[in-house]
Amino acid sequence: MGRRPNCGRARTKRFFVRVLLSGFMKKLLIPRKYAMLHRETLGKECVLWPTHTRDSWHVRTKLIENELYFKKGWGAFSKHHSLQFGDMLIFRHVRDSEFEVDVVDKSATPKETLASKKDQLMKDIAPIPTSRQKKAILESAALTAAEALISSSEYPSFMKIMKAAFVQRSGGYLHVPLDYSKEYMKDYQGNVKIELSDRSNVWTVKAVRRSCETRTILSSGWSDLSRENSLQVDDVCVFQLINTKDYTLKLTIFRRTSGENQKRKKCPVKLKSSYSEFTLKSKELSNKALEEANRFQSTSKYPSVVIVMKRAYVKHAFLHVPFALQKEMCKKMDVNEVKLQSLGEEWKVIMKNVSEQYRIYKGWGTFVKKRSIEVGDVCVLELLNREDYVIRVSIFKCNS
Repeated sequence: MGRRPNCGRARTKRFFVRVLLSGFMKKLLIPRKYAMLHRETLGKECVLWPTHTRDSWHVRTKLIENELYFKKGWGAFSKHHSLQFGDMLIFRHVRDSEFEVDVVDKSATPKETLASKKDQLMKDIAPIPTSRQKKAILESAALTAAEALISSSEYPSFMKIMKAAFVQRSGGYLHVPLDYSKEYMKDYQGNVKIELSDRSNVWTVKAVRRSCETRTILSSGWSDLSRENSLQVDDVCVFQLINTKDYTLKLTIFRRTSGENQKRKKCPVKLKSSYSEFTLKSKELSNKALEEANRFQSTSKYPSVVIVMKRAYVKHAFLHVPFALQKEMCKKMDVNEVKLQSLGEEWKVIMKNVSEQYRIYKGWGTFVKKRSIEVGDVCVLELLNREDYVIRVSIFKCNS
């Protein structure tokens, strides 16, 4: 084992990114452009240093049909680190033929690396990281992943690290970088659409420029997005302008907290069985409920949508009406009464237009309690009457 080179992250901008696709276990393609530009740094044998470990892996390169691959030794590296289809690897150049490697999973969260035997032997003599050091490690991993996404994006992108003012429960806002706003948004003022990278939801947020500000600010609607996605201080957000006609931004969130901690916060129940077994069982139940809901929707003759119940929908007593159902309604309105039907009963609720996004709020909390809706349950909303706004709600429980 060689000695890990002492290199600061800010010193080098030479890196490349690979998303793992089929066949990645046997070999991994080094991007052609990178290989051509940096031939002098790519020897027949490269050393990979997984970030935050003392381990080193020797992997040989091989030219196959004019493409350069990591080949011999790559399979062992891939297997040891439990790499999976869809993971993203960031290779940061350290010095000749040596790279530090970050692994980011499909949820855009830095993946924890397995402790090697060398790491286990060093535990007794290596100091235990302080909470501040652990936080710095997680933040640097999130920043590296965010920077890699921006460098590889085909769309104009910008990055924001969440501050306290950005993640307030109400009255929150977000500054758009001045140069970005001028060049790509033409200092636009009006509604901006923001969709998550997994396309699970879309929010409409108001872009404004106050008289005392020279920058564009995302204001009305931003707090809802922040709260519903549990944004925290120091999370890193990347925005990509994917549509300039209606100013649609794709949002990718890189958490500063580890994936394990996030899961434990969501499910603090103490069980005798292992946590991993409980998580797998919960996922299976949730997936089953979603499959049943999708099957039910496919047979419906009415305009319908499938919604997985988030914490905000259950705890904060409101529900966003997806655009797919909203556009089926006959008339635009600011405030209107809606009838929800479920198992032969009917509830009156209020639907309000908030920044071009319909939201059911008054009366929704009562409906949730009466129908014992929980986080993870799946609801199918069917628009039975377009003019009177009659919506049937079918509930598929995630725990049954």
